[in-house]
Amino acid sequence: MNESSVQWASAIRQATRKDDSSLEAGIEALPAAIYMTDAEGRMTYFNEAAARLWGRRPVLMQDMWCGSVKLFWPDGTPLAPENCPMATTLRRQTNASPCEVIAERADGTRLPVLAHPTLLRDESGVVTGAINMLVDISEQKQVHAKLLKAQKMESVGRLAGGVAHDFNNLLTVILGHADLLVEKLQDQPEAKGMADAIMAAANRGAELTQRLLSFGRRQMLSPCMVNGNELIRTLNALIERVLREDIIVALDLDEAVPDIMVDPGQLESAILNLALNAQDAMPKGGTLTISTRLYDHELVETGKGALTCLAEGRYAMITVADTGHGMAPEVLSRAFEPFFTTKPPSQGGGMGLSMVFGFARQSGGLVAIDSALGEGTRVRLYLPALGVTA
Repeated sequence: MNESSVQWASAIRQATRKDDSSLEAGIEALPAAIYMTDAEGRMTYFNEAAARLWGRRPVLMQDMWCGSVKLFWPDGTPLAPENCPMATTLRRQTNASPCEVIAERADGTRLPVLAHPTLLRDESGVVTGAINMLVDISEQKQVHAKLLKAQKMESVGRLAGGVAHDFNNLLTVILGHADLLVEKLQDQPEAKGMADAIMAAANRGAELTQRLLSFGRRQMLSPCMVNGNELIRTLNALIERVLREDIIVALDLDEAVPDIMVDPGQLESAILNLALNAQDAMPKGGTLTISTRLYDHELVETGKGALTCLAEGRYAMITVADTGHGMAPEVLSRAFEPFFTTKPPSQGGGMGLSMVFGFARQSGGLVAIDSALGEGTRVRLYLPALGVTA
């Protein structure tokens, strides 16, 4: 429970004992949901924040919190009415520690809350009821989940980069010897064919290690000053040739976007990769839109969404959006993981988005993705802008 919540609870207990006439006005002003019950658990008071949290207005002296609102443990297991925090507090006649539960609102949506029930006593010490404070912890849970995901991606990236680095050294030896064999076996077609097969397989392995090194942010980059709009216009000719004819490519480029310091080859590869992914998401055709914008990122925004890890500053935002079938939440949550793919084995190795992820992070930016089933996908590359002062 956070410090402000503890202070609210303490203030309420003190005001209740003093029978302060301003108690109700104070409780109504609190952002936390507050409700009171008598000794039997029947509700005697609730504030507006409680009504908003529940999604309905309870009927005083008829509704019991434990009986009228469905509760669940954090893992989704139903919480029996007699075991809810308020009922337990009243039954044991002892104040309980803050407890996390899931409350089901009137519209069926579920909300994680922190419950802090406290007994109310008269001057002689007899329990007259209880007061409960419910704090919506949805945002805290989301931030925590994003932090865990970022830590997981960082750990996977380090592992992938380390393995790829060592494997790349082994491939160098294999490719060197295979190249020598090819030269020496010119007059032995059958043996030369085997050596060629070794060379081809080793080269595919080398390409894979480069993608792993990119994801692990350990690849060698050759950054230079690049005009993103010009690069996209030039690349657009290739994209239109590569994609199917039923895919319309639209450019929406903001000329106010300044240059960026990136490896142009890696940026082209990232955009082309996103375009090919978009094509796969539009089997019946659709529109692929590539846009650029100047994005101001301030520290006050760093707690929101995927931009949590983005440093303060100004960025060139390159967006690749499609009108395809979109991703389910469980797919979206793993989109950047290496080797994760929903495609058949013969159609993809699951390294495309992870390569884009690694390139963006190694370039000092990041990549974010928004998608929903039936609503298409939007991937945003944030790359540090040059020549612009915050």
